Amino acid sequence: MVKGKDQIKLRLMIDMAYMCIHCGKEIKSLERNNIRCPYCGYRVVSKKRSSMAREVKTD
Repeated sequence: MVKGKDQIKLRLMIDMAYMCIHCGKEIKSLERNNIRCPYCGYRVVSKKRSSMAREVKTD
């Protein structure tokens, strides 16, 4: 059983949107112990970028 900070990290990881590197499809949720694309079975996923643009000042 996962407790404390690890449980919070795990919950955040499961709730985020990911994208499969191989097939490019969006994955809404991932299983805890099995991080794998449900469409093609590839095991490499990345976090989906947000559509919000950010402006950073450089002084």
